[in-house]
Amino acid sequence: MIAAVGLLQSACNRQAPTPQTPKTDLDRFQGTWSLVSAMQDGNALPEDKVKQTTIVFKGDTFRFLGSAEYATSKEGTIKLDENKTPKEMDAISTEKQVMLGIYALEENGYKVCFAPPGKPRPTEFASIPGSGYILQSRERQKEAVTNLRHRQIPTAKKSAIARAPSPARETRALPRDA
Repeated sequence: MIAAVGLLQSACNRQAPTPQTPKTDLDRFQGTWSLVSAMQDGNALPEDKVKQTTIVFKGDTFRFLGSAEYATSKEGTIKLDENKTPKEMDAISTEKQVMLGIYALEENGYKVCFAPPGKPRPTEFASIPGSGYILQSRERQKEAVTNLRHRQIPTAKKSAIARAPSPARETRALPRDA
């Protein structure tokens, strides 16, 4: 009895583990992000294109899902320097094309501004006509939304459950021995 009370008390005293705060900006970038708004060379990206543009960061790699028409490249790696002001991001495509940019992380999003390949790094978050700069604002996709998009419903199991006989139908008369 005393041992049971001790186990119960120790179970009640356990605290739920607290989620770890990301240590670096690269850690904070991990996951899936949706485009909220974008400008290129001073022109706003059409709303339908904004909704189609999603990026996933895993480690130091990035990959665009769906449309990447206005992206730095479809996939590649990033290099961050969070000690600079403004913070710097280099996007290196799989074809080794480098775009120099700046970024600012916010509570549930980030903004980034990239120069076209071969042009100097932007110094402010702006895209004016003639600059060629790409200015983007993104927000983190909510985990539930991300999981719903990738979840598959096993149709075979679902149909098997629908066809399963009810217990009432299972009742059969047993043959009598003569």
